[in-house]
Amino acid sequence: VGNVKVNNMDVTASVANNNYTISNITANTTLTVTFEAIPPTTYAFTISAVGNGTVTYDGNDVRGKTSSFTVVEGTNAVVTFTADEGYRLKSVKLDNTDVTSSVVNNQYTISNIKANTSLEVTFEAIPTYSLNITASGNGSVTYDGTAIRGKTQTFTVREGTSATVTFAPDAGYRIASVKLNNTDVTASVANNSYTISNITSNTTLSVTFEVIPPTTYAFTISAVGNGYVAFDGNTIRSKTFSFNVVSGTNAVLTFSADEGNRLKSVKVNGQDVTSSIVGNQYTITNISANTTIAVVFEAIPTYALNIVASGNGSASYDGVIIRNQSQNFTLREGASAVVSFSADNGYRIASVKVNNTD
Repeated sequence: VGNVKVNNMDVTASVANNNYTISNITANTTLTVTFEAIPPTTYAFTISAVGNGTVTYDGNDVRGKTSSFTVVEGTNAVVTFTADEGYRLKSVKLDNTDVTSSVVNNQYTISNIKANTSLEVTFEAIPTYSLNITASGNGSVTYDGTAIRGKTQTFTVREGTSATVTFAPDAGYRIASVKLNNTDVTASVANNSYTISNITSNTTLSVTFEVIPPTTYAFTISAVGNGYVAFDGNTIRSKTFSFNVVSGTNAVLTFSADEGNRLKSVKVNGQDVTSSIVGNQYTITNISANTTIAVVFEAIPTYALNIVASGNGSASYDGVIIRNQSQNFTLREGASAVVSFSADNGYRIASVKVNNTD
């Protein structure tokens, strides 16, 4: 009800429970009733913005001040926050209750407003930290378009920054180590790249490059028996010795048997190569794997040489004259024995037999 008049007198205040009683009518009487729309219940919605940023509500920007809006009961108020470059949202308080953690994508919604409401928003500068990158050795480190080589370079980064650093070793070199705040993170480097995530303090990254060592293989020589094997100025005798040789090496081996002994066999990785030895030497070319050499010396067998001279004359061997007797000599296997004959005057050689063969 807007108002109720009786004979032009406003009696609206006397209406109770949508009823009004005209008592004791004693004359012509006029009752006039006017209805009107019920006005909505409204509340004050106050936004305060502090610091370098803007709060936007219903198309209005609030920056560095407090602004008040009138909202109808039940309104949902969507507020958007925009921090300036280098700044961030610090806190959002709804009626003095911190609701910062409920901000999503820089927006916050106040649902179903049923009272006067205040929103306090604070922006703050994003803290910055130093990022020191040191490159040592033959290679360069690149960050944010800047290449660092043989020096330390300092960068300023905002809190929360993730810094991706790439490494470029020179030809013939490799990464030796990458240390983040003195902690070795080399194992985390992938494809010559490393990312420092979410920087929240001053940070140092130290990168060291080193020459790529040649590929080496074990070259093991075993010598058995009375003799030695010589390799690269080293003598191996009655023992096993291992060397490290660079990939592609040609290894020349020299064999020397003691007096009365000979080379019996030479095996390379289990394969007999004795027949390939020339002048007591053997060469293994282009070593590309671990290699074993097994060398065996043996005593040269000996045999009896029995010379018998009968009749008028003598046989001579190795400076010894045999006449009308038998003489034994010891010879090594493979020896050649030259025997000379001398018949007495008027005599001649009747026969010479070797193992009874004339």
